[in-house]
This record gives sequence, structure tokens and C-alpha cells, in this order.
Amino acid sequence: AALAGGHVVLVGPAGCGKTTLALAIAKAAAQAGQSGGATLVTAAQRWSGRDTVGRPGDEEWERGAVVDAAVRGRWLVIDELGRARLDRALGELSSYLGGAPVALPDGEAKPPPGWRIVATATAALEGSPALVRRFAHVYVSPPADTELALAIGAAAGADTTAGAAVRRLIPAREIGPVGTGAFLDAARFAARRNAASPADEATLAREALAAHIAPVLGPLGD
Repeated sequence: AALAGGHVVLVGPAGCGKTTLALAIAKAAAQAGQSGGATLVTAAQRWSGRDTVGRPGDEEWERGAVVDAAVRGRWLVIDELGRARLDRALGELSSYLGGAPVALPDGEAKPPPGWRIVATATAALEGSPALVRRFAHVYVSPPADTELALAIGAAAGADTTAGAAVRRLIPAREIGPVGTGAFLDAARFAARRNAASPADEATLAREALAAHIAPVLGPLGD
């Protein structure tokens, strides 16, 4: 439904599955014959029109990531679009993203019908309203505690102690935006660490917290 109106940005905390979902959407579009494939790029804070529209090359105009994907009929998956300053990165392409032709040094360009950007971000995009409205914001909800606990157990495998240790950390979601991926990484870490040098549940919980959960939470008060 969101794609019917244009481009999409999947919003949610780090590790909640946004990139996996974005790639699955692009793959489904290719399998349905709606695109010629997909291109994955990761946004950077320094992005400008030179990166998205294009820049002069040694002999000819070099297309940027957005225009190049559209010309090739490939859907563009932009990971972590929120890192970029939206108007600086995509401002020159606002009309283009709406389907209108734009004049470029190598000729007029217009995106093919049905071409889409599927982006990810940890928060709603910030920029001029005309540009932000090009993206439908779809929020990726975290799983319930019971579902997360089952996923942690699966990631820990046969090590029930490691699974129990990481399940202790689920309440950390009340402190900050900890995505599912961080808990699954913590469970795999705890299982491998326990296999290498057996430890009690509390020790595994503290080490998993330090290794994978606390860094995501960032600085905390007392």
C-alpha cells in the first residue's frame, strides 16, 4: 500500500530487521517483474547531489547512485538514509522522485514507471516537507517480549544457560531503542563464550550486556 504512492522509508531501532525487510521487498518486486533487480547503498552524512545525481568524470558525466539505479530500472535500497542531510542529498531530485523529468548534463532523465526507493532510518526523515512527503513512513514494530524470548532461545541453540542469561536483558528495551538483532547477537555471543569457558547465568548476562546491549543504548545517567 505504501509503495503504491511512491517511495518508502522503513523506520525503527537498529537491529529490528529494516534492511532485511527492505531487501525482501526489492527482491519481491524483481521476481514480480516490476524491476530489473535492486541496488543497495548505504547513506553517508556527507552525501550531496554529487553522490545521488552525478558529477563530471574524466571523459563523461558519471551518474550518481539514485539516477543510475533509475536509469537501469533497478529499485534502490538506501540503508540508513537518516544519516544523510536529506535536502543536501536529495533536494535536487525532489521533482524527479515524484516522477517528473529533470535536465542533467547528459540529457533529460525521468524515472521509469513503478521505479521505487526503499530506504531505512532509525527515526522519521527530517527535511523540507516537499521532499519528506516523497516517502511513505512505515514503522517496523518490535516483537513482543514472549516472541523475543523465543527468538533468543533459538539463537542460543542448545545452550539453555546462555538463552536464560540474555532473556534477563529484555527489560533493557524500556531504557532505549534496542533492536531484535542486538539480542540475537548477544545470545550467539553468550553461547559461544559459554562453550569456550563455562560460566554461570549472571556472568553471561553481564558480559552479553557489555558486548552487545549497552553499546546500543549509548550514554546513560546514574
